[in-house]
Amino acid sequence: MYKFADGQRKSKYWMKDYLLNRQLERIEREAGNDFLQIRSFGAHCYTTRELQELLMRLQREEQKMIQYRNFIYIIGATSSVWIGLSMIAFSFQYFLIQYLALFLIFFSVLTFIVGLFTLKRKFSVASAADEIEVIIREELERRRKDASIF
Repeated sequence: MYKFADGQRKSKYWMKDYLLNRQLERIEREAGNDFLQIRSFGAHCYTTRELQELLMRLQREEQKMIQYRNFIYIIGATSSVWIGLSMIAFSFQYFLIQYLALFLIFFSVLTFIVGLFTLKRKFSVASAADEIEVIIREELERRRKDASIF
């Protein structure tokens, strides 16, 4: 047993337990994501109604991702406006406006970079939306053909 500064006692394997718990939490999070399950195991485990709902949900997620991405691109594009404003302010020797524009350049580029990372993390499924949509549509088509046999 080790005693830490906060007074807690932990076994000598506490780091392994921590890493194992983190891995288990990640697996549980991914297991709760239907899109990742479809991508990994296929769509044959879902009912037709569930597949249709998942397809609609996937399309909504993709639309939200496109809207957020466009907003982030607009924020990134404003940095060129601030660069131009900074040059104009420098040429007319308006130093306060120039410094303000330089700050806004930094802020818009930083917001753009953080927004891209957040978008990638939040909409990880939407990046593979085409692949998942093909899997779902193929399964629905297969079921439609099987039903028409009877």
